[in-house]
Amino acid sequence: MLRSYQEEKLMPKPKLIKRGLLREAKRYYSNLPYHNYNHALKILKNAELIMKRLHKKFNRDVVEQAILFHDAGYHLNHKKKGFKNKEELAAKIVKKILTKLNYSSKHIKKVMKCIIATNINSKPKSIEEKIVRAADVASMKESYKDFLMDTKKLIKEYEKLYNIKVDVNKWKKSQEKIIKRYLRQRIKLSKNYYNKKGKSNFHERVKRNLEKYAKAQI
Repeated sequence: MLRSYQEEKLMPKPKLIKRGLLREAKRYYSNLPYHNYNHALKILKNAELIMKRLHKKFNRDVVEQAILFHDAGYHLNHKKKGFKNKEELAAKIVKKILTKLNYSSKHIKKVMKCIIATNINSKPKSIEEKIVRAADVASMKESYKDFLMDTKKLIKEYEKLYNIKVDVNKWKKSQEKIIKRYLRQRIKLSKNYYNKKGKSNFHERVKRNLEKYAKAQI
C-alpha cells in the first residue's frame, strides 16, 4: 500500500496494522479537505499524547479502533442511509468490520459508544469515551495558524458536500456557537488539564483562537 509523506508522518504504532485495520479504515475515507484518512491518523496522535499522561486503566484497543473509524463514511449522505448523524453511520461501519474480525459484541459496543461520543450532543461516560472525544477536539487548541487552516478546510469541505457557496461571516458566527457548545464540557483526564492559574489549558487556548478568528478578515 503506497502512503503519502503525510501519512508516514502520522502513522501510528504497528499494533493496528496486524489486523489490517488501517487498510480497512482507509477504504471508508474519501479525499474530503478535512474529514479524511489523515485526519483520523492525526487524532490517533492526539490520543497517544493523552494516554501517555493517564494513570488510569483503559482499553487502548477500544480507543484506537474508535478513533480510526470515527469519521468513516463522512462523505456519504447519512440521512439517505437511515442514520441520524455521521457518528451513527461510522459506528455501523466499525461494527461491520470488527464483527468480521471476530471481536466480541461487548468490545464492539464499547468502540461504537466511543464513536458516538464524538457527536457534539454526546456526553462521554467511560474513560475510553472521554479519551476519544478529547482527542477529537484537541486540534482546536493548536496554534492559530493551524486553527485557521483547519477552518478553511472545513469551509471547502462543506461547500463540496452540500454544493453551495459559504458566506464566511455567517460561517464564523455559526462556528463560534458550535465551538462554544464543545467548551461547555470539561473532560479532566490528567493533572495537565489545569494551568498555573487553575484554569483549563484547553479552554484558554481555544478561546484565544476564537477571539483572533472573530477579528480576522478571511
